[in-house]
Amino acid sequence: MASDFQKFFIDKIAAVRASTDGASNPAFCPSREDIGLNALKSVDFEEVTTLISSLPNKQCRSDLLLTWLLKECTAELVPFIR
Repeated sequence: MASDFQKFFIDKIAAVRASTDGASNPAFCPSREDIGLNALKSVDFEEVTTLISSLPNKQCRSDLLLTWLLKECTAELVPFIR
C-alpha cells in the first residue's frame, strides 16, 4: 500500500518533468502585489502598539494567542513583532 502511494508520486513527478522538458524558462513580471512589498516601511513601537490596541476583543479557537492577552502583554511583545 505504501509503495503504491510512493509510486503514484514518483510517476506523477516523472510525467510533469517529461511534459515540461525542453520548455523555455518562465518569464516573471512583477505584479502589483510584488511592487507593494517593496513599498513596505518600518514601523515604530507606538504604531504597533496603536494597531494592537485597536484590534477587536474577539478570537477563534485556532488563535494561538488570545486577543486580550496580546493586548495585556503588548509592551513586552512589540519589540519582537515589529
